Parts: sequence; C-alpha cells; structure tokens
Amino acid sequence: MCSVAKPIIKQIRDSREALDFFETVSLPAEDEKTQAIIMDFPTVYIHNWQDSGAFEVYVGETNNIFKRTRQHYDAALNQPGWQSKLLKKNASLFIIGHEHFNKSLTLDIENRLMHYMMSVERVKHVYNLRDNPQTSYYPMEEFDEIFSKIWRGL
Repeated sequence: MCSVAKPIIKQIRDSREALDFFETVSLPAEDEKTQAIIMDFPTVYIHNWQDSGAFEVYVGETNNIFKRTRQHYDAALNQPGWQSKLLKKNASLFIIGHEHFNKSLTLDIENRLMHYMMSVERVKHVYNLRDNPQTSYYPMEEFDEIFSKIWRGL
C-alpha cells in the first residue's frame, strides 16, 4: 500500500482566528505542492469537539475550505445548529487534502468517514449524515488505499 501518495492532514484550532492564521501564515510556509492541494483542490474536513467526555463531529467536503469554514462560523452566530457549538467548545478542525482528490472522490471519502465515525464508541453524534455515494470516477480504484491512509493519519 505505498503506490498512492500520503494524504495531507492538518489539524488546527477550530476558530476564525486560527483559520485566518493557517491561511495567511502557516500554509504559505508550507511547500508549494501542499499549498496547492489545500487551496486549489477539493478537501474533506472534520469539525470535532468534546461534549461530556464524548465527541461530536461534523464531516464535510468542499471546493474551498476557507470560504466554506467561514460560512460555518457565520452560521454559528445566526442559528442554533451544530455550528453554534463551535463557539462554545474547544473544537478542532481537521483539513484533509490529497493530490488525487476530485469532487467524486471527496464525496466518497466524506461518506465513509461519517460511517466510520459513527462506529467509534467515543463519538456520540455525527452531523451531516447525507448519503451521497458516487458510482464511477477516476481514481475510484485508489479510493480504499487513500481512505485507509487518511483513517490511519487521523
């Protein structure tokens, strides 16, 4: 299982300030390939916070991690959904990128991550339970290997 590149997994504090710092300071300090994968490719992300000893998570995918995450922060101010918990909890944000990610592959990664998270005993709630499996795409044959590397990396 070493023919496919290792995914990029970045963990930051889940706040607007930490996201701004990651976008303007931390990411520009990375190599150009890492920058491109996070900025220009679709990504999968996990908002993760602890509540009463257990974890709650939101799993998503996006074509623009910075814009989409800021939308979640804006929603936290305006509605009482899961996003509001980000303001009250010590949350983490995992940003996952890969050089082979396309929209179909990220949708499948998102889908499997949600199913795996539901099987973790310490995860008491998974938000965004849409089921959006993809049928055929390139590089579908790499899906299992890429997912396995992501799961081990988390």
